Amino acid sequence: MSGLTSIIHPGMTEALAAQGFFPDTGTVQDFTVAMNEGDAVETWANVAGLVDLDCAVAALTAREIAALDMDVAESTHKASLTAEYAAVTRSMRFVTGGVTYEITGVKHDQQGTLTYLLLKKVSI
Repeated sequence: MSGLTSIIHPGMTEALAAQGFFPDTGTVQDFTVAMNEGDAVETWANVAGLVDLDCAVAALTAREIAALDMDVAESTHKASLTAEYAAVTRSMRFVTGGVTYEITGVKHDQQGTLTYLLLKKVSI
C-alpha cells in the first residue's frame, strides 16, 4: 500500500476552491482559562490564523438515542480544509455554519496541502 491519503494534486487546491469545491468557512477554537476579578472563567476563543478557513463539510453518520427523560442526537462530519494546518489538535473545536463540533481526529494528506477534521456534534 502506498500510503495515499489524497487524490488531489497539490496544484489543484486553489483551482478547486475557485470552482466552489470548498463552499463553507469554519473557525478553529481552543479552550482557554481567563481570570475575571479573581475567578477563573473557562471559555473558548478563536485561534489566530485559523479563522474563516475555506472548507467543505460533509455528514458521515447520525443517530438518536432515547434516554429516560431526554433524546440525544449524535452526528459525525468530516471537514476538508484547503491547506495543511499542523497546529489543529483534537482538544480544539470547529465552528461552521453556526454549528459547533468537537474535533475527534485530524489528518493531513501526504502532499501537505489539505487538512481533514473528523467532527462530532451531540445535541441533548
